[in-house]
Parts: sequence; structure tokens; C-alpha cells
Amino acid sequence: MGDTGHFVAFRFERDDWDEVARRLGTPVPSADALEALICANAGLDRSDVRFFSKFFEKFPEEWDRFGSDVLPGIQRLALEFAERRKASGERVPLLLSLGNDDAQQEVVLARLDVAGIMAHCFLGCFGPAVSRRVNSEAFPNFDFYFLYESMYQQQKMRCLMHYFDRVVHEAPKGNVAVRRQSVGIRYDFGASSNRLPPVHVHRAGAIEAADAPLHADFANEYIGGGVLPGGCVPEELPFMVKPER
Repeated sequence: MGDTGHFVAFRFERDDWDEVARRLGTPVPSADALEALICANAGLDRSDVRFFSKFFEKFPEEWDRFGSDVLPGIQRLALEFAERRKASGERVPLLLSLGNDDAQQEVVLARLDVAGIMAHCFLGCFGPAVSRRVNSEAFPNFDFYFLYESMYQQQKMRCLMHYFDRVVHEAPKGNVAVRRQSVGIRYDFGASSNRLPPVHVHRAGAIEAADAPLHADFANEYIGGGVLPGGCVPEELPFMVKPER
């Protein structure tokens, strides 16, 4: 994901947006055509995007609904998000670390805008991979290119397609808030003699199935860990089941 200052840089802020918008407004008749669309938007080789042709060849009955109903909705989400942002002039800020003087403590986005950003990612609208560093801070990749390479990650793609199936038929309401918090000190756990408080362990159930609204993600320095690359362990699973995270 690109950045300008401390904000996300979207494709509709660039000179080639009219051509991208034209492609997004064109019906996509087949899985091969969808792959060609993503490659054209993202600047990828056709050999880099092989998932959809393989997936829908294996499950041809699923293309009828996805291709005729869900995919046009994804294209619409991407275009409408771009129009709303261009009209309002509002930018999407980046969450820098709390040690940065310009750090923003919280980002609040409408769930409909989250769906629009996801649509831009799905359709390759962020373009070729660009530098993801701001003020010497690295940010994780925010595109789905790894998922497009093969059938290896098909269950993750099923989660994403199911998410889009829901949001294109009923516009999501409400907001998503992402907040960065810190205790303000570095704690040396190795040198501490303090005991941990009592811990309750549930014998059954899964992390991603918990109803609790607050989840701690601590297994990776980047939120979501390897959710977009190859990871698929307890840290990544909740982010696939609930993509708005």
C-alpha cells in the first residue's frame, strides 16, 4: 500500500485512475477475464494470478453466482468508494507507532468504506508493489497477490468471497475503529520475579469463535501476522473469519 505523508495513497489519486475506473466499470465474463483485470490493474504478469481460473474450473457451479452477482458488486464497491473519497477529500490516515510525534492514536472508518478498501485490494487497484515505509517505519503489505498465485490458499479466498457476498447484498452499517495503545513502559519479563495472575483455560472452542469483542493479537509484530501471505494458524484464522479486523 502506498503512502503520501501519513495517509494511504489510493489509485484514484493518481493520473491513471480513469483507465483503471474504465476497466472496473466493464463487465467481467469469465474467471480468465477476472485474472486479466487484476493483472492489468496491478501490473502483474498473467502467470502471477492463477487462482480464479483453477478454482472455478474445479468448482464451475460457483462461478454462476460469483461472476454474475458478487463480482459486479465488488467492482461497484471499489468505484463508489473512490467517488466518495474524491468528493469529500478525506484521507485514510496511517497508524504510526506511539513514539512518533505525528502518530494518530485511532482510525475510525465506516464499514462501507472498509468494504470499499477491501474491493480495491481484491481487484489489484493499489497497483504494483511500492515502498511501504513512512518515517522509517515498515508497514505490512496490503494486497492479495500471494493468495492469487495458486490454489494453496483457497480456503482464505473462500472467506474473502463469502465476505463480499454479504456486503454487496446488504450495505454494512456502523464503523470499525482501530486503536493503538501502549502501557508506556518496556517490561523485562525475563528479569521479573512477579507471578502471573490466575489463567482460565477453556477446554473446548476456538479463538475465532469467541464472542468477546476485544481480542489480543500478540504473536507477530504486524497485526494479522501472515494472514495475507502463507500463514494459517490461530493468529491468522480470526482475521479470515472476520475480515473487518
